[in-house]
Amino acid sequence: MVRGAECARTKSRLGDPKTLKLHHQPSAQNTLDELHAASANDKQRWSERSKAAETDNSSGGGALVRLGEFYLAVSRDEGEFLYVFARAIGARNIVEFGASFGISSIYLAAAAKDNDGTLTTTEVHPEKCAALRDTFRQAELSGVVNLLEGDARETLRDINAPIDLLFLDGWKSVARQSG
Repeated sequence: MVRGAECARTKSRLGDPKTLKLHHQPSAQNTLDELHAASANDKQRWSERSKAAETDNSSGGGALVRLGEFYLAVSRDEGEFLYVFARAIGARNIVEFGASFGISSIYLAAAAKDNDGTLTTTEVHPEKCAALRDTFRQAELSGVVNLLEGDARETLRDINAPIDLLFLDGWKSVARQSG
């Protein structure tokens, strides 16, 4: 049972979830604002392409390779949930399967930074990896992010430390195949 004083301490530590902004990490918040705007502008192209991808029955993530140009992003609400959840459980070793352009990664890395931890994330597309490195620098989170370039089924294979939080955000059918 959570006591009132514990709830107050947690709310004080995490901030009010109704108005969550990473005020204490303004570079991260500014980067998120830019990425969410870019993602919103990409929704029509994504909608058209995802309809075509539904008919792609190839195995091995072929559609994944062709979707590399798109933002495959969490919403602002989903990202804020990830941040609050990671902070609330005190996650210090966070692993993400699939970074895309880094929206979820920034929320997770911000939580890791606040928890004195790290985020290990992976991305299969080299162009996105180059953009991610710039994004993490811009957000001032490079020091807490370990970006692994390549197929997550391979790059995450050697993670040995206990994982506090795993965010499986990659291409779902590919992740299922690796199990």
